[in-house]
Amino acid sequence: MRRPLLSALPLAFFASFTTAQTFAQTLPQAMQQALEAHPEVQAGINGRLAADQQVRIAQGGYLPKVDVLAGYGRENTDSRAPAPPLAARKP
Repeated sequence: MRRPLLSALPLAFFASFTTAQTFAQTLPQAMQQALEAHPEVQAGINGRLAADQQVRIAQGGYLPKVDVLAGYGRENTDSRAPAPPLAARKP
């Protein structure tokens, strides 16, 4: 009765060792897997990214803006000569 138990013990040890090797991860790998799979962690990460974008939007109000307006076309005027400067005119 002891003999089959002793012969099965190395087999069980070997099976548990190979199974442990298959699922063995380093700590950074396990942390990365948890970060990718856990929904609450994902919600926290997305909340942080949204807050960062809101800060950038708020800081954008302090940056300078440039407005450009352009057009082309004909312009009709009644005078053919340009008007004299204001200093040259006499009342």
